[in-house]
Amino acid sequence: MESSQDLFADISLDELISFESQLYDDMIFAICHPVGKKIFEIIKEWKNFISFDADTYYHARRIETGQALLLDKEMLKAPLNISSHGRYNAIGKSCYYIAETREGALAKITKHCGEKKISLQVVGLQPVKKERIIDLSGEVKGNNRFIEHLRFIVENEEEKIVKKYLLPNFVASCCKKIGIEGIKYRSTGYNCCVLWKDDYFEFVEGSRKIIANERVYTRDILKKN
Repeated sequence: MESSQDLFADISLDELISFESQLYDDMIFAICHPVGKKIFEIIKEWKNFISFDADTYYHARRIETGQALLLDKEMLKAPLNISSHGRYNAIGKSCYYIAETREGALAKITKHCGEKKISLQVVGLQPVKKERIIDLSGEVKGNNRFIEHLRFIVENEEEKIVKKYLLPNFVASCCKKIGIEGIKYRSTGYNCCVLWKDDYFEFVEGSRKIIANERVYTRDILKKN
């Protein structure tokens, strides 16, 4: 059976750059662009949904110097108007990013911190409900520019609006509009999920950890895997 993400493969590089230019200029009217319409229709007709496929997921947060340790409630998704620009969330729009491994959850934070030593708090999450997720984490077959652009690496981005995040932001908006509850995606060496809600889990007792004053590089974490 053809992978659902292969349906994006016929979007050419020229079409994609034209659409990304529209997203950067004015995202509000992106759905009117021919490629925006095509993306929305592909997601609207999606057939192969998944739910949680790991027993335990992990979520990490940075702890600033002098900050008290985070309570369980604070290890859920951030309040509105707090979040910076993320791969699948716009500035100030809250969602919940989780990783399939503890190392992946740590790497998700540290890859944006350069060579700074930081402290992190991490917790394990056990799914207690099912949800409808689209899976964009599979291997890219052939020349699939769309999936490649969804996975562009962003490390230390100084701008408030991250150009490389605009395409995945649009995909997330399409999913929300259609009623799809999350996206599984491939990051640099590990799989993540992004969810619009955070009430699908309970905390795993014994999983709460503090990683204090560590300089953790994504490439070092990936070597361990």
